[in-house]
Amino acid sequence: MSGAPASRDPVSWRFAVHSVEAKLALVAIETVLLGVLTWFFLHCLVALFIWQKHLGSWLSQTAGKLLIIPYGVTWLYVITNLLGVKAYILEAISAGPGSLLSPPASTELDDADRSLQRFFFISQCVGSVTLTLNSPSSCSNMEGSQTTDTPVQWRDLLEGLYALGLGKAENLLGIIDFVWACQPRNAFETITIGSANLYRGYPAARVAVFAPLIVNVAVTLLFAYRAWQARDLVIKYISQGHGFAKTEKVLILIVESNALWCIFSGIIALWEGKINSPSLAQNSSLDSFWAFFSVIVDGALVPLLVLTASIQAIHVTLLILLGISGKSTFFSKDIVPVPASRLPKAPKT
Repeated sequence: MSGAPASRDPVSWRFAVHSVEAKLALVAIETVLLGVLTWFFLHCLVALFIWQKHLGSWLSQTAGKLLIIPYGVTWLYVITNLLGVKAYILEAISAGPGSLLSPPASTELDDADRSLQRFFFISQCVGSVTLTLNSPSSCSNMEGSQTTDTPVQWRDLLEGLYALGLGKAENLLGIIDFVWACQPRNAFETITIGSANLYRGYPAARVAVFAPLIVNVAVTLLFAYRAWQARDLVIKYISQGHGFAKTEKVLILIVESNALWCIFSGIIALWEGKINSPSLAQNSSLDSFWAFFSVIVDGALVPLLVLTASIQAIHVTLLILLGISGKSTFFSKDIVPVPASRLPKAPKT
């Protein structure tokens, strides 16, 4: 590039620089998050293999449908964002005060715009594909687990929820969002702030965000209701042992209640509802709070939603292993009577 400096809008330049910084931060967070998930994913596979004779056919269903397939598809989401950094850098260079673009050389700016447009199209399409594939896998696991003889007794509470059609509705919304996202005409002009296509402000995507929140809240409330019914036994059980043992039992109870995932879903849903407002979509990059909060949510919590099936598969694995090992705070033989068939002995090491 050479020639006289071109006149550039400082706001546009600042927005372009922020886009590069935010994208680099997002990719870094997503990569670290996926690395941690990989470590946990491998440990879950090993644990499932060890307990294979106790879990039976459920092992192959969980490992194949809910761990390996969604986990592999999720890599597309992260790799797409890694490749998208190039498009953001080209856009920032073209918008910068030192780009030195004269009118005859404006093709470089057009190339940068086309590169960014291609990235948004591929990103939103891949994001929607990931959501569409993960949701049916997740819902299939919820429904299939009802007829499986496992120690996770609270999962029968989901039967009534999915009988309402929430699971099928989420699948349908994912397909609608996928069809909408992968149309080239929706590639660039409809974008707001979010990652991939999950938060473009499309009605189907918005409802698909709030559907898991409704399910998670309902599951947590039902669990809390059953815990309240046995509150005397629960309090007595937790109070036994030294300080570390009490803390461990409380943490296990939180994991079993689905409370953590419920909180994550709530934060994501609130952010999605706010970030797509026209005023915030135009000024979020210039607001220090929303700029920072968007990086955290878009880089950490949004991938958690995209990783829904993988995370839920690990969550189910944890619950089953807690029940089998006798460490379950609520559904153990010390709290609520559990059939002996659901509390097999640990395999010999």
